[in-house]
Amino acid sequence: MRLLRALCATTLAALAVAGCATTPAERTAPPLPRTARDRDHLIDAAQQVLVDRCLARQGLTQRHTSDGADRRLQGALFGRGRPELAVTLATGYTVTAHTDGCLAAAQRDLYGDQELWFRTRVVVDNLRAEAQQRMKRDTGFARRPHAGPTAPPRHGDPAPAVPTPPTPSAAPVRAV
Repeated sequence: MRLLRALCATTLAALAVAGCATTPAERTAPPLPRTARDRDHLIDAAQQVLVDRCLARQGLTQRHTSDGADRRLQGALFGRGRPELAVTLATGYTVTAHTDGCLAAAQRDLYGDQELWFRTRVVVDNLRAEAQQRMKRDTGFARRPHAGPTAPPRHGDPAPAVPTPPTPSAAPVRAV
């Protein structure tokens, strides 16, 4: 029996020393994402983990099916009441969001300033529509359909027409 205890104690001591001997730098950490797409997936996964934890604290999961639970889930996930954040686009559409709810809490945890992140995200997501509205208002762009209003001429394009100064008229001058 003593031999078994001694053997167990020795084994535990060896395991403890081996476990303590590894430094945090020697432990393998997952590699950081190298591409923009992989970084986006990492941020999306982190947001999902934060949202799931928030919902779990409220006794909810994203798998509820009954109408009452679904309304409760929607409120917990997206927020309740009137949206506190709004951005009006050049197209005239207004995009809104809540500052409460699990999704908003996850965004605050990930990005810090939720209002600035929301405005930036909405504008970036709608850049094409914003650019189209600006092009419609820009009269210089309408006159040059092949290029933007400030684009230099392309190789092979004809030189821009330079207006010639008016020539003096040949009308007789009357004496006074």
